[in-house]
Amino acid sequence: MKFGIIGAAHGHITSFANTMIKNGHEFVGIYDPILNRTKIYKDKYKIPVYDKAEYLLEQGIEIVGTSAVNNIKIDVIEMCYHKGVHVIADKPAVVSKDQYDRLSKIISDGKIQIGMLLTLRFSPAYCQLKKILDQNQLGTVLSYGFHNPHNLNPDTREEWHFSSEQNGGLIIDLLIHCTDLLNWYNAGFEIESCTGIKVKSVLPEKESFYDYADVFLKSKDGISAYFKTGWLMPECSGAGGYKTIVTGSKGMAIIDENVLKVCINNQPFEQVTCLKV
Repeated sequence: MKFGIIGAAHGHITSFANTMIKNGHEFVGIYDPILNRTKIYKDKYKIPVYDKAEYLLEQGIEIVGTSAVNNIKIDVIEMCYHKGVHVIADKPAVVSKDQYDRLSKIISDGKIQIGMLLTLRFSPAYCQLKKILDQNQLGTVLSYGFHNPHNLNPDTREEWHFSSEQNGGLIIDLLIHCTDLLNWYNAGFEIESCTGIKVKSVLPEKESFYDYADVFLKSKDGISAYFKTGWLMPECSGAGGYKTIVTGSKGMAIIDENVLKVCINNQPFEQVTCLKV
């Protein structure tokens, strides 16, 4: 297949390009309105940079990857829809109810396929936990807890990152991973109630930027889910703060720094071998 990139405002989209190339597909070119974003791709992959997205779409590409600024990804998706080109988008794909309705209309039409880079579904520990839950090893699940703090690194972020209108805010931008895992692990989770907070503690000059959030959900079946995120991870710690805790009637599972431990029927916690995905 021929593929290209339209919008490269976040480096996440390099994983899409690398995976496509690894699987034998042809990287045709890239477009972004800010040329500085495309230089690394031009130099690394030896591909042309196009002046307009339409010119790239005319090259016979079959799939587009996009990490455009969050609030304009839907424009890229609609453009590809009209050309019959499939899309893989960095998360989040939309940042408002209006944009969600536009996306839903495209998906329901079925003309193209749309995916998002929700990479925890391909992490060995999270995939192994999925198997454990599917096999009912923990018994009836009572609660889920997801903690996914991130580094802020404000000096390296583009200005759109700090705009709630453009970025969507940390609840949409970061807790999408928690929401996706919850839906993956418990497809029948029907929300009965939802409450949460967001807090601003840094960068007063970025008025619409919030840096911490908690969200608590309760399902109609009485299952609880707790999401915790923030941009105040210590700068040197990477993504090591990711944690997941699932409590069931027969046991508990914990993922901490990509290590899965499980205890069942009052046995001690044991580390579980997680096969490569």
